Amino acid sequence: MTIAFLDGEFLPLEEARISPLDRGFLFGDGIYEVVPSYAGKMIGFRPSYGTHEKWSGRCRH
Repeated sequence: MTIAFLDGEFLPLEEARISPLDRGFLFGDGIYEVVPSYAGKMIGFRPSYGTHEKWSGRCRH
């Protein structure tokens, strides 16, 4: 079974539903960020996390 995380909860993928009026669905709003790692340690996570916080606040409507 494949699991989805939607609106703060885990559920089977078959049960995951979004509204057709969801802004991310309609306009493609989203944040994609990659944090590199080396030898199992994240590099540049703190600066990256601050950027994520800044942009995530701008995407909420």
